Amino acid sequence: MRRICLLVAIVMTLGHSFRSAGLPALSAVGTAAIDRMFQAAVDKGEIPGASVAVTNRDRIVYLKAFGKQDVANGIPMSTDTLFRIASMTKPVTSVGVMMLYEQGKLKLDDAAGDYVPAMKGREVIATFNKGDGSYTTRAAASPVTIRQLLTHTSGLAYSFTNETALALQRKGIGNLDMPLLFDPGTRWNYSPATATLGAIVEKLGGASLEDFDQTAIFRPLGMVDTSYLLPADKARRLVTVHRTCRRNDRVSRSREYGQIVSPQRARPSGGET
Repeated sequence: MRRICLLVAIVMTLGHSFRSAGLPALSAVGTAAIDRMFQAAVDKGEIPGASVAVTNRDRIVYLKAFGKQDVANGIPMSTDTLFRIASMTKPVTSVGVMMLYEQGKLKLDDAAGDYVPAMKGREVIATFNKGDGSYTTRAAASPVTIRQLLTHTSGLAYSFTNETALALQRKGIGNLDMPLLFDPGTRWNYSPATATLGAIVEKLGGASLEDFDQTAIFRPLGMVDTSYLLPADKARRLVTVHRTCRRNDRVSRSREYGQIVSPQRARPSGGET
């Protein structure tokens, strides 16, 4: 986090001096400072590698790769290496929802159950026993709305963000199937709610989530390498996922995970990939 803050400070400080002449840019001093920071992180084993870009409104002002894309096989990181974006899929799905809103196909305070039957009549946990994971439920004070799914105030939760959700998952209840943790709209909790929004996009957009995103978002923005399913001809560019553990204030490699490239896998989710 300190290195990230330092990078932001470098960009803001060095970019400020260029504002009077036009859009922010980077001097040779700024470029060298970013080079040193990321190379040091690689050399110390804090990260296996990085592909770094700094942009202003109109163009890329810095683009460079450091370290390895695949440590075990010695494959260097490249500026065209592909990364899994995980939950950054959520903003993409949310953009799709707002496009449908602009087209008049939905309203933000519509009940999500009007579009996804599984969200209709969801109940809320009334009592919960931490000892054995047993619980009782009651009717929710109001239906879950699209707005609440967008803002993570629906009552849904991930098992890694909530102890109650974790206990329910251990009993075999999926994140999207468990009762709501609280009445919709009353609290915030990071959740898999955007996966439900993905189903709404598919229903109202008239296409699979992949096809909708490609047609309405990725291609118009020139995001030619963004997709739920990785084409076979791009597999060599996919970064290996490395698991690391911190020991004595350093990060050491504990094991490496192979690339997962399978167009045949489960259908895309609007919340993560």
